[in-house]
Amino acid sequence: MSTNPITLGQTIARGRDNLHCERLRETAKSFANFCGWPGDCCDIPVDLLFERSIAFRHHLRRSSNSESGVKKYADQIPFLISCAKKLGWTPDSTLSSEWKALLEDAQKRTCIDLVRYFARKNLEPRDITHALVEAWVDERTINRDRTFVAAYLTAISFEQLLVGYKYLSAGSKQDHFGIPLDQFQSPLKEEVNELIAYRKSNPRSWGENNDNDDWEIENHEYDEIPISRRRQLRGSTAEKFASIICYFYGYQIKHRGRRDVTCLRRLFRPKAIDKFRIYLVNSGNTVRSVANVIKALIAAALQHPLLASYREGYEMVLIKLEEETIDEQRARRISRTHRVTYDELEKIPAKIHEEGLDLKRRRLSGVAKLGYYAADRIAIASARLAMKEFMMRWLLLLPWKSQSICQCRCAGNTPNLFKKPVKLYKDLHLPSWATQMKADDDDVELWQYRFDTNETWNGAFIHAVLPRDLISPLEAYLKSRKQLVKKRSTETLFVNSYGDPLQPRTFGFLITEIALIYAGKRVSPSAVRDIFAYEYLQICPEDFPSLALLLWHQDPETTKELYGISK
Repeated sequence: MSTNPITLGQTIARGRDNLHCERLRETAKSFANFCGWPGDCCDIPVDLLFERSIAFRHHLRRSSNSESGVKKYADQIPFLISCAKKLGWTPDSTLSSEWKALLEDAQKRTCIDLVRYFARKNLEPRDITHALVEAWVDERTINRDRTFVAAYLTAISFEQLLVGYKYLSAGSKQDHFGIPLDQFQSPLKEEVNELIAYRKSNPRSWGENNDNDDWEIENHEYDEIPISRRRQLRGSTAEKFASIICYFYGYQIKHRGRRDVTCLRRLFRPKAIDKFRIYLVNSGNTVRSVANVIKALIAAALQHPLLASYREGYEMVLIKLEEETIDEQRARRISRTHRVTYDELEKIPAKIHEEGLDLKRRRLSGVAKLGYYAADRIAIASARLAMKEFMMRWLLLLPWKSQSICQCRCAGNTPNLFKKPVKLYKDLHLPSWATQMKADDDDVELWQYRFDTNETWNGAFIHAVLPRDLISPLEAYLKSRKQLVKKRSTETLFVNSYGDPLQPRTFGFLITEIALIYAGKRVSPSAVRDIFAYEYLQICPEDFPSLALLLWHQDPETTKELYGISK
């Protein structure tokens, strides 16, 4: 970029009069505070204002109580840009020739913000790494310029652009080969849809398709998957499986350049799966992630009659799979806990709560009937904050897996979360406070959660009383949840922005966004689960049976094996 870019100081000097120049200077100061500019606001390059003008307006709306407070500064931005143009400034004129070559495609891919960002940092396309792009995503999320999902998708598009121009190698974190299912060729598209429907259907309906082999009692010695047991996939697992197929198909079409993958048997050839395994390994994926992807493909194939004849070939691929050792699993889990402490995460709900109170104060102070400050919009925003607050409180006390949290029902005919009298039986453990309440009144209603064996990821039956610290937050959230669900009949505890059930992938993005905004660090739901486990063992050393109940492990030895080494 040019070493002498046009600055805000130069544009402010072109104000209509002294009063107008003072307003422009106030706008520049406000913008400097927003973007953390370290020096004089007059030294800010116009390129930076142009790049972040929309984010600045969003910031003004969050920090102001009225539209007039926003316009006081935001309305000066077009004038500053106009003055800069009169001084000879044009958007992207200071970009290097390498960046200018990417501009048109970047505009089409809606990732031009990243081009301008890195150019302003005096970096060339050849200097960009995945770590730098990931840091941009985190920065934009922390500053609330974008949601984590929006920044993440923009980053993917930008990395695809750099891969296309050979500035990035086509590794696992840059290529994103996936082809949407609706773009599959026929008859492959219909056969894949049938395969997914087959896996989601009730196993009792599969008897007519059984090929009469003796697989029903066989367990594979390499991956411990009952390779022929006709297991039914839950909705979220089926979606994850579908995304793996889309990735696998995209790899064969885009990377391998094959044009003969037109049916299910050609897609699932053992040789193709083995080459895919090699590609994933060479792309730097972890042993665990490679094994999970390949096993998902082979498990589906071995449980479908159309692909069963490839059985020997699949077994040869499974032999070649490396397995993650227990020590490697422990090391991976421990490394996650170094990103952020449990104490830091524990402060997040209070921060969200305070933000929610601020929104409610705005609503009570007399807001507009329409627009950004409309009462209805603020009410929904408050409800969304209430959900995020309760979501974090839940995860910090009940660190279930994402799909279990997302599928937990609090309404309908068969809710998983309910308030009823407790019926005691041998394996139900009541905490002391619940035991006392039941002793005082045998018919007392207590909040409980219950999942049958077909609703859990490991086939465990789960039934327990809700932790006491979650009862009041739950009842408060359920009132706010009505704002989010509206007239829909959604039964799940957590919902998306449309009032529909929250999906595990979206839940993961949401937790990551919350952690970035309120703790400044990227954390996934599975990382929170590990952080909780180690924190629990710090307080209650060797209490693996109780921790196993919280993590839904059927055998405490499994818990000890995974978390038995101190940090």
